[in-house]
Amino acid sequence: MEGSTFINGKLRGISIGSEVLGHPLEAVVWIANLMASLGRGLMVGEFILTESLVAIQWTQQAPVECVISIDGLGDIIVKFI
Repeated sequence: MEGSTFINGKLRGISIGSEVLGHPLEAVVWIANLMASLGRGLMVGEFILTESLVAIQWTQQAPVECVISIDGLGDIIVKFI
């Protein structure tokens, strides 16, 4: 799975899911094991964010449009005005 970040239409980063601890599900295994060691399991309805595919991008300009595109999942578009 590949992810790309665009800010105001310009590509700012690109990466693949396997770069997140070797495989995106490794982050889920890690948090599940950590929570179990603390006596708390994962709860139904909780969300697990497995890491960002692309390095965080900071912007201080407005307006700005940010697009995160992940193959097979689609796009997320956020506009700051």
